[in-house]
Amino acid sequence: MAPPDMPVADAPASLRRTPVGVLLRRWRGARALTQEALALEAGISPRHLSFIETGRAAPSRAVLLRLAETLDLPIRARNEMLDAAGFAPAFTETAFDALPSDGVKPMLRRILDQQKPYPALVADSAWTIRMANGPAMRMVFAFVGEAAARAAGPAALNAMKLLFHPGLLRPFVENWEEVARDVLLRLALEAAAGPLRAGAARLLEELMAYPGTPALRRAEPPSPSAPAMTVRLRKGDLRLSYMSMLSTFGTPQDVTLEELRIKLFFPADADSAAAFARLAEP
Repeated sequence: MAPPDMPVADAPASLRRTPVGVLLRRWRGARALTQEALALEAGISPRHLSFIETGRAAPSRAVLLRLAETLDLPIRARNEMLDAAGFAPAFTETAFDALPSDGVKPMLRRILDQQKPYPALVADSAWTIRMANGPAMRMVFAFVGEAAARAAGPAALNAMKLLFHPGLLRPFVENWEEVARDVLLRLALEAAAGPLRAGAARLLEELMAYPGTPALRRAEPPSPSAPAMTVRLRKGDLRLSYMSMLSTFGTPQDVTLEELRIKLFFPADADSAAAFARLAEP
């Protein structure tokens, strides 16, 4: 096996990745940095950076990692750049089910438990729900019902599809246009740049295909009436208004951990707080 500092032999054309110079140029553009500014911060010459971006020079592993650190890239993107240059990845990617049961998972479970009586869930990079507390499941079943959730299949296990699927929460969202527009715009931003752009683009396409999903428009949004977007659900006498907060790991050393999202739900008013408390009762 070649040492990590030694580029791997050239792969067949069908297996080649996007050139490292192209990836570097994309990320530099996303960070709105000139070649001179990036080179200065990374401690290399603008000429060398220019040669790397155009493919006239092959970067060393150390230079790539320094550029990635300067650009503050997600660790998946750092691995992608190393792979494009023919180097071994710098960070592991452990499947969620293979994460150690004595470290991360108990911590996630404590976070979910501490959020009670309000809902909380953990989703991966594709927004597939990996963990959820009891209030989260009871909130969904209060509106959807177990039979409808089973009929929806895998969509019921995806946080985004759960909201957009016409057989799940979609019919009960009172402020549907506002909520759908906000979610779609966020996914569109993820699909435009970043290491998760392909997955975000696929999810965005699936959501847009659901009946009743509004067209994605990037017009100037109206002035917000609240500090955060509020989702309002209603089914008969049951009404819930909630805001949510996303948390991520601060210093992950594994790609899977970096891409996990912890979504915490909070009531937007006193009536919703009382409704959440009732749903949390056995």
